[in-house]
Amino acid sequence: MQRTNRLAALLLAPGLVLICASFVVPIVRILVMAVADPELAEAMPRTTAMLRSWDGQGLPPELALVAIGEELAAALQERRIGRIAQRLNFDRTGMRSLMLRTARARTVSRDSLVAVDHRWAETETWRLLRSATGT
Repeated sequence: MQRTNRLAALLLAPGLVLICASFVVPIVRILVMAVADPELAEAMPRTTAMLRSWDGQGLPPELALVAIGEELAAALQERRIGRIAQRLNFDRTGMRSLMLRTARARTVSRDSLVAVDHRWAETETWRLLRSATGT
């Protein structure tokens, strides 16, 4: 009887491997990607690092504002801005236009960032960025 069970297990093994490779692995991958937010952290590493150290009160330090201006301009030039803008727009409508407008303006200071759009002076905008970077 034991030999028959082993033989049956050996005959079923390729089918089980095929099922796992075809169904289970892709479903697990989709579930992981549904909660992962790598776009911002990969595209804006300096901003992500600065937002991690920010306490979430008021506005982040001046260096974070300068970093986001520079990194958005670089993302626009490298044609990665679309993914960043689309990701943020899922969380709050209007963030896509804010990101694109800011990237085109090539801001270098807090005042020039706020001059592009008043939402940069709102703590909630920065909290949204912070949560989207995975921090």
